[in-house]
Amino acid sequence: MGTRIPPPIVVPTTDAGPSCSLCWGSGKPFGDIDTPDEIVVTISGVNKGPGWITPDGEPIDGEFTLPQSGINNCLFRLVDGDDIITIFWEGVGSSCTVIRSGIGLIFSGGAPEQCLTEFFNADLLNFVGGSAFVHFAESE
Repeated sequence: MGTRIPPPIVVPTTDAGPSCSLCWGSGKPFGDIDTPDEIVVTISGVNKGPGWITPDGEPIDGEFTLPQSGINNCLFRLVDGDDIITIFWEGVGSSCTVIRSGIGLIFSGGAPEQCLTEFFNADLLNFVGGSAFVHFAESE
């Protein structure tokens, strides 16, 4: 099985946000461009796990626009109904999480590498499998 290639999506040009100098800038993984004030995350392939029950709801799937959090320049977060979707790039690694109100963690992917744009869901009790891809456009 080869590496899954995310479907191409068009990410509109965004305004520059505060600098996430870990990932954006001269010699950084995302290049010598401004940090965008929002990113797009595509989550797909998440399935119901062995512990899934009806109140857990359906697996998360779709394309989500995450603004910079205002807490940390390398943290992007969206509250979408009962789901909180977070991408966090930090010195100790990268993470993508989705927490569902009343349920807890429904997507958890991460690695010690910095500035990742591809995440694979850990096999959780309620939801298993799936991936998340981060997309961003150059800022204006």
